[in-house]
Amino acid sequence: MKNDGQRAFDIGGLADLSREAWDALEPVRWPVSRSHASWGLLKGWHRSGKLRMVPVTPQPTRAVTDAFYPLILNSGRIRDQWHTMTRTRRGAASDAAY
Repeated sequence: MKNDGQRAFDIGGLADLSREAWDALEPVRWPVSRSHASWGLLKGWHRSGKLRMVPVTPQPTRAVTDAFYPLILNSGRIRDQWHTMTRTRRGAASDAAY
C-alpha cells in the first residue's frame, strides 16, 4: 500500500477503506491505485510498455473428483508461479515455460 504506485500490484486505492466500506465494496477492476484510473490496465509491465497477450487453448484438468475430494480448485497458476513469482519472482523455472 505504501509504494506510491511504484509496484505493479498496487492496492493503494483500497488502503483507507473502513471495515464497513470493505464489506459493502462492489466488484472492481484492477488496478485500484490512488494514482491511476482503470485505464492503467492497458499499460503493460514489459519494457516496451505494451501488453503481451498469449492465446491459450483450454485443457481439461487431470484431476478428478470423488466422494473424498468432491471439488477441484483452480488457482490459475502453475506450481512454480505459486511458490516463487508471487513473492520474489526470482525462480528461473517460473519463466521457463513462458
